[in-house]
Order: sequence, then C-alpha cells, then structure tokens
Amino acid sequence: MIRKYNYTGRQKISQDRIIIKQDLNSDVKSFEADLKLNDLGLPDHAKIYVEPYFKSSFMRFDFGTIGRTQNPSNTQLTDIPITDRVLYRLKIVDESTEKGLILGFADEIVANNNRTDTNKSPLLPVDFNDLSNRIWKLEFRNEGPVLCVNWDGKIDKIREIVSKDNKFLSLVYPEVIRQISFNVATDEDFDFNDIGNSWQYKWLKYFKASLGIMHIPETKENKDALEWSDDVSDAFCKSNKVIDLLIN
Repeated sequence: MIRKYNYTGRQKISQDRIIIKQDLNSDVKSFEADLKLNDLGLPDHAKIYVEPYFKSSFMRFDFGTIGRTQNPSNTQLTDIPITDRVLYRLKIVDESTEKGLILGFADEIVANNNRTDTNKSPLLPVDFNDLSNRIWKLEFRNEGPVLCVNWDGKIDKIREIVSKDNKFLSLVYPEVIRQISFNVATDEDFDFNDIGNSWQYKWLKYFKASLGIMHIPETKENKDALEWSDDVSDAFCKSNKVIDLLIN
C-alpha cells in the first residue's frame, strides 16, 4: 500500500532541476532521472520519490535521499498504460514522523526527450497508445485536445505515417479540427472575448491567424456550433489543400 503524505508548507521545486529521459521504443517503457536537489537546504535524510503517471494510473520509485541520491535498478513502467504522454511528479519527503511531511514537490514534468521546446508545448500533441481496434481518436484532457493513434505493433511505421504521410493528414485532420472547434464553441466555461492561456484561446488564435476564421458562433447552441465548426474545418481543408494532398 502506497503511503499518503502531509503536503502542508511544501517547497515548489523548479523543473530545471529534474531531467527525465524516457525510453519510447521498447514495449515496456522505462525512464532515467538526473536530479539536482542537494543545494535546496533540505535535510539529508529526506526521501526522494519520482512518480510517473497517466490519467489515474501511477507508480512510485525510490530515488534514495537528499544526502545520497540513488537510481533504482528497475524503472520499467509496468503499471502505466501504453502512451507517449507519461507525466512525472517529484516528492521530497521527511518520513521521520508518523505521517510523512512533503518538503518539496514538482508536478506535470515532461520527459526531456519528449519536449520540442522547453517553454512551448505543441498545439495538438500526438499520443501513441493502445486503442484496441481503432486507428485514431481525439481525446480532450486537462491540457487540451490530444490526437491518440493506435500503437500495438500491427501498423508498420505508424509514427512516420502520422508525421509525414499526406494521406493521413488529408483524411484525419479535417475531422480533428471540426471536433476541436465544436468543443470550443460549446464549452460553457469559455468566453470568446477572454484573453488568456487556456487551450481554447490558443486554438481560437490559430483559427484566426492561420485559417482566417474571424467570426464566432452566434450562440453556444449545437446548431450554431456545428455550422461554425464546419466552417473552420472547411477553412483548414482549403488552407492545406487536402484534396490535392490526397490525389498527389
């Protein structure tokens, strides 16, 4: 049973102190962590834990103490579903009391070899995971829409197909754009006049800047949202000449 901890007064750890490299090529993924934590003023006996997680699944790995950091011999993610979008948490814990006290904490750490830019995440991340009999689907997660593509060994060179094959782009992305724009249009918590860091606002900027979509739905009713999302998808098809991509 995994022990629970007291988070009162914890110190937020900067992610530039945590370098995680993840093996994406094997059937069972694993990771390595390079941690720079010894100058934080934390006690030497404090325990270090790294927790990979995806949705509700997570594991906990013991990386020794502040005074003596030690990588586990086995960091295979056996209890995490197949996915490229594993995130990581770091916990520094004082276990000298009956209920462990969190001294330091970092969350939503992305493996460094998954980052295209340390300060910028892609507008539409692609996650290769197990979709059973489906080839692809769009998921709306906390960070926004994610394009999920089946990776179970049946489709040869699926990563190359997604990144380089014009047929995949022309057949899949117009529907992806339609679903995203429909979700933006019907989200009751999103105001089209708001300016911020929400994923909806970032996509709205893309629709305007790249596709020339300057109008917004009259209401959040399904009828108006469907009409607007069709306009956005059609603009994407025109901008990217998807018919020519498929023919050629």
